[in-house]
This record gives sequence, C-alpha cells and structure tokens, in this order.
Amino acid sequence: MKRRYRISRAIRITTSNLILVIILTAFLAAGILAGLLGGIAIGCVITSKPLTLNDLYSTDRQTVIFDSDGNTMVTLKSTIVENSIWAGIDEIPENLRNAFVAIEDERFYTHNGVDLKRSVSAVVGFFVPGMGSHGGSTITQQLVKKVTGDDAHSVPRKIREQWRAIQLENLIDDKDKILELYLNRIYFANNCYGVQIAANKYFGCSVSDLSLAQCAYLAGIPNNPNKYNPATTTGRQNEYKRQVIILDKMLELGFITEEEYIEAIQTELTFKIDEQTPTETKKLNTYSYYTDMVIKTVREDLVASGYTVQEANNLIFNGGINIQTTQDTRVQNIVDSIFTDENNFKMNIGRDPEDCSQCAIAIIDHEKGEIVAIYGGYGEKTQSLTYNRATDIQRQPGSTIKPLLVYGPLIDRGIITAGTAMDEEAEHLDASNTDRIWPSNWDNKIHGYLNARYALLMSYNIPAAHFFVRNMTLCLEYLKREGIDKFDEPYASTALGGFKKGVSPLEMAAGYSAIANGGVYYKPICYTKVYTTSGEILLDNTQRQATMVYENPDTAAVVTSMLESVSHDSRSTGRFSAIYYGDTELPLGGKTGSTTDLVDYWFVGFTGYYTAACWYGYDDSSPCDSSIEGGWATTIWTKVMTEIHRDLPIKDLQRSDNLVKVEICTSSGKRATDICKRDPRASQWVYEEVYIPGTEPGPMEYCDCHAEKEVCLVSRDPYNKYCLATEWCKIMGSRVLTNIGLYRSEEMIAYIEKTIKDYTEEYGSGGDQFLPVDWGQEMSHYYCPTCYEKAKAMGLVPEDYVFPEHYTLDAEAEEQD
Repeated sequence: MKRRYRISRAIRITTSNLILVIILTAFLAAGILAGLLGGIAIGCVITSKPLTLNDLYSTDRQTVIFDSDGNTMVTLKSTIVENSIWAGIDEIPENLRNAFVAIEDERFYTHNGVDLKRSVSAVVGFFVPGMGSHGGSTITQQLVKKVTGDDAHSVPRKIREQWRAIQLENLIDDKDKILELYLNRIYFANNCYGVQIAANKYFGCSVSDLSLAQCAYLAGIPNNPNKYNPATTTGRQNEYKRQVIILDKMLELGFITEEEYIEAIQTELTFKIDEQTPTETKKLNTYSYYTDMVIKTVREDLVASGYTVQEANNLIFNGGINIQTTQDTRVQNIVDSIFTDENNFKMNIGRDPEDCSQCAIAIIDHEKGEIVAIYGGYGEKTQSLTYNRATDIQRQPGSTIKPLLVYGPLIDRGIITAGTAMDEEAEHLDASNTDRIWPSNWDNKIHGYLNARYALLMSYNIPAAHFFVRNMTLCLEYLKREGIDKFDEPYASTALGGFKKGVSPLEMAAGYSAIANGGVYYKPICYTKVYTTSGEILLDNTQRQATMVYENPDTAAVVTSMLESVSHDSRSTGRFSAIYYGDTELPLGGKTGSTTDLVDYWFVGFTGYYTAACWYGYDDSSPCDSSIEGGWATTIWTKVMTEIHRDLPIKDLQRSDNLVKVEICTSSGKRATDICKRDPRASQWVYEEVYIPGTEPGPMEYCDCHAEKEVCLVSRDPYNKYCLATEWCKIMGSRVLTNIGLYRSEEMIAYIEKTIKDYTEEYGSGGDQFLPVDWGQEMSHYYCPTCYEKAKAMGLVPEDYVFPEHYTLDAEAEEQD
C-alpha cells in the first residue's frame, strides 16, 4: 500500500513539475515574443517620419514622367487637386459627418486616434470563424494612410500608421478638423475626390444641399469604390444595400430619429452622373498614348509587386513619384504629326467620328527592347487613359505572322532553307473537313513550283500552312519565345494569322525585333525606373533577361534577307515600303498582312535602328475598301519610318559573314543548270540564295525540274501544248523543235489531273483552277500520236513496238495545220 502511495505521489509530483515547466516556458516564450514585438514596434516608431501640418494640408504631390533623355514629358497633377473642390467643415451637413462616423468609426469622437476595441475585434474576427471580419482602422488612421501613401501590407506599416494616428490627434486637437481633412481626401470612384465633388458628380448639387438619404448613400462608396460605383447598375444595387446598413447604424447610435430613418429609406434617389458635370469641376489634362501606356504598365507592375489596384492608382496620381520612360521624344513627335494630319487619312474626311477608320503603330529600339514611340488611334487624342490600339487591340495578324511562326523556326532547325522549293498544289489541311480543299492563296491560284523566299514575298498561304502542320509544336514553341503564346491554338489556320485571340501592334513589333536584333528577344519596356523623390527605387527594369529565339546565330540573317526581298522585289506585296533619300536606299525588311474580307491591314518591319508594327482597320471589324484603303498600313508605316530616319546616318541591318551563297533555280531549290538559265523566266527565277553553312544544296544537287525536249508541231495534247516528238515524227518529216520548260513527275501530273477531274465531277466545272500558274511553262507529257498513226498505217512501225504511256489517254489530240 505504502509503495503504491509513493508511486502515485511521485507521479503527481512529476506531473506538477511538468505543468510548472510548461507554464514557465510559455511565460518565457511570451516574454521573448513580447520583447521581439516590442522591439519591432519601437523600431517602427523611431523610424517613422513625424507628420506635419504641411503634410496634412498639402495635396501638391505631383508625379513626374521623364523621356529617355531625362526631359519632362508630363506632370501628373494630383487627382486630389484636379478632381476635388475643398469643402469646409461648416459646409458639410451634420448628417453626412454622422453617416461616415457611424459606418467607419463610431467611437471617433472618444478615442485618441486608435480604437483599441475595434482593432482587437478586427484581429479576432479575422482568425475566428463565424465572428465576421471588418477593418480596424479609424478615420484618423485612414487619413494617415492617404496622407503618407504608406500602404504596404505588413505589420510594421500598421504599427507606423497607429503611431502616426496618435501623433496626428495630438497635432490637431480638433476632431472636426481631422474629419474635414478626411472627407476632402477620400475617393468616391470615377475620379472623384472629396465630398463636394462627389455631391456635384452624382447628385448635381452642393454638398451642403445633400439630403439624409444622399448622405447615407455617399458614405458607403469609399469602402470599395469599384463595388459601390454609382456609374454602374451593379454598383448602385450594391450601394443601396450598404445605404440601408448605414441608416440602420445611424438610427442605432441616435444620430437620426425613427421618422427621419423611414423617410430616408423611402426616398428614391435621382442620379446626375450621366449629365454634364458642373463647370467648377476641373478636368484632367489629356495624356498622350505613350503616357497612358506608362500609367497602365506601372499600375500593373505595382499590383504584381503587392499593391492593390486602388493603392497603385493612389501612388501614381497622388504619390509624387518619378517615372523614367524609354520614349524618344523626337520620334514620338514625328509619329504624332503624321497620325494627326488628316491628309494622311483622307478616307475619314467628312465622316462621323464613330465611322472613321483607325490606325495604330508601335516602334521599338530592338537592340535595347525599349518602346520609343506609339500612337493608338487616328487623329487628335481628346481623352486621357482611353482605348489604346497600339497596346490593347487583339486583331488577327494575317501573313505578318509567317516569318515568326513558320519560316524562322524551320530555317533555324534546318528543316527548310530560304531556297527550299515545293510544287504548290491543292491541299486538304482543314482538320475539321478533310474533304475540303484548304487553304487558298489570296489570288485563289495554285502557283506550282516556288521556294520559301518567293512564297513569303508573295504572301502565299499554301506553303506556310503546308510547312506548319508538319512541324506545329516546334513552330509554336518558337513563337512563344518571341512573346506570343499560341499553344492553345494548334490549328492550321494559325500559320496564316487566323488567331482566335489576336495580337496588338506592340506584340508584333516585339516579335519582329528579335529578328532585327540577331535572334535576341527582349520583352519590350516603356519605363526603366520608378522611384520616390528621396531616391527609393520602387520598380526597376534596367536588368532584364534576354531570350535567345534561334539556336543558330545565322538564322536571323537569313530571315532578314527574306524580309528584305518583301520590301524590294517588284513582284512583292510589300514593295511599296521601300524608302529612298535621293539615290540612297534605306536598308529595311518587313512583311505585309491582311485578313479575311480585308478586315485588317498590317505592315511590320525594321531598319538598322527601329522595329515598327502598323495596323489599319475599323473598330467594329468592318471590311476595308481595297480600292482606297488597300495596304494603308504599309503607307503609314513608310511615312513614319521615312521621317524618323531622314536625319539619321544610314545604318545597315544585322548580317552574318558566315552565310554561304549559291546560285539556284527557284523551281527546284537546287543549283541552277544551263537549261534553267535559258528559261524565259530566268531573270527572276535564277538567283543567288543565302544559306546557313551546311544547309546549302550539295555540289552535285542540280535542278531536275527543267528539261530540254523536242516537240512536234503536228499534235497538241488536251492542254493545247505541243506533244513530245517521237522518232516517227522525224521519219514522217514533221516539223520538230527543241523546247525548254518545266517537266513534272508522272505522279504529280496524275495528282493534278485527278484533282481537276474530281472537282469538275462534284461541281460541274471549275476544275481548271487547280492547274498551276506555271502550267504554261510545263512541257507536254503526251507523245505525238498523229505521226505514229501515219507511220503505222504505212507499215513502218514494228508489231512489237510499244507507244509511250500517255498515248492511250490522249483521245483529243488533233493534227495541226
């Protein structure tokens, strides 16, 4: 018994000691934690800059935006200054003051700047389910946040805010003055700051004339201006619910009577937001498209770094920061002058503004990846932060996508070369309907023998789609490296720019800048740094990672050469982009693009200095009038590039000394023969092509598409060509000539004939459209039957003689006079 007692007592002692240890450890940990938190709090207080009266009453915190040379582009006047009218506390109705106190800080008149009860309740509500969460900031704290711009999401910031709130209440020993400052700084959506401008904007009256219902309504907006925006139907519906909550709270706190409450609840509000704002309401200056872009981009980057959208906007417009941009003002001024000159858009003269065509351009310094100029629409810009077509549109790029998506990637991998030839034929590349012949070329013709360079400069669709569908994943990977991700659109139509979600001029300029920059892609930037007046860096774009698009350093030089052909070949769709200063030609390359029904026109190209993309079309996707507007993107691109390079030294495109040059025949993509050079088209069909070393035709790879054969002038084949001569033609004394022409394989001839036959049988006619354009240079594959029949009738043909194959197909051959 005693032994059991001793064991039990020992256990109790051990348990007690353990509990004691745990309690002591907890107290110790709490003490350490309290010490740490106290140290953090003391550190935050010590490092907090004291508020001054100047801080509280000064709203002149202007953000300055600089161009690339450090010159001031624009000063963003504080929206608090530009969009507010100060209201003294005596002008602000008691109902409006009480409405804000009721919903935001019911113990405002009794606390010292920090409401301990509300703060604790906010913390508990955040962690304990079912208790409901709310903010812990008093009106004084909210005012501190707006004055300092210190709105980081952190415990130290909250400590600084509470300390400054206490300090502020000591500095201004008048609660009504603090409330006056607060009510003139808060944001009411739609660029409205302060209660006076909000009363004007939404109810068309002075703040002193607001009814109780209107006061309760306005008091609910600043909590979440987007959610409670009076300019939207949803916002009004949300705010009506919040208005009731505020009136309930005012009744609960004794700010209003039961009768006043009922009357306010039953009052139907009439809004004036859609009517003209009173003349005393100041308006923002109109920012340029470039400034719009900078504001939007900085806002997005601030949000990405942890700010809310509202906080980012407040910092940009009211934070007094500096933004160093990449705008080249000389270039931008030239762009502005061209886009605002109605003589460059005569098709719009006399039109209603809503019916006018639009145009946009983005220009990049491709060696730096910096945006030097943009313009986002036709004509003079009349509003700030408006639709910017240079950065915001999503339009199909048409054939301008082909160098980025098809030719560049496949040349880099050695799958094709600029000289790679194909015999263009009708293809069935529509995966949803394989019986359909698709795609077609812009001229609705089949062109026969051609190579990659010629297909690109003529903007033909069939070769691009043909190469793409056989290498789709590879091509899409390269396009992603160039800043355009279309892995969600793995369709043959993607090769032709038939995107479901389009691209902007800025995206296209960025993609082409990689070609112009030797295969090195930089995500384009419009600013380098954002920093405070004290020099603290908020955003830094100076250190950026380059993307190597091509694996072979010579690829960009080959693609550049192909794009030069587009701009300089007299047969090309882009021939009007060539720029001359007297007899001096500006080195450039580029590509045209247009979309189905001529909804969009594009030209994207580059010089030694800049890469630019220009789009032309209508906002509602109406078709362009090709007789007036055809290729207008090329026209505007050329005007802009001509002027911005006029006073610059001629600078060549980036090239490579490693490229191998070989004289080839376009028809075969192989080395040209003497027969090729005697072809009537040789002046344009035989030329010197450039190759990445190791991809050029071998020393014995000569053209096998051209042939020199004898024809008999006695017979013609079903295509009205002179038939090939046989030995019987000469025996019979017929006239025989030696001709040079193309000579396709028997398999290709059979395919062409089958396509024509099948189409004609299905549709009754029209099969001849599938004869290639170069069919006129194709020699007959039929042998002369007439001379053979004559020789046979005369007994000159041996019985075991077998006539060439096509004789049996030639039922229509006729003897010629």
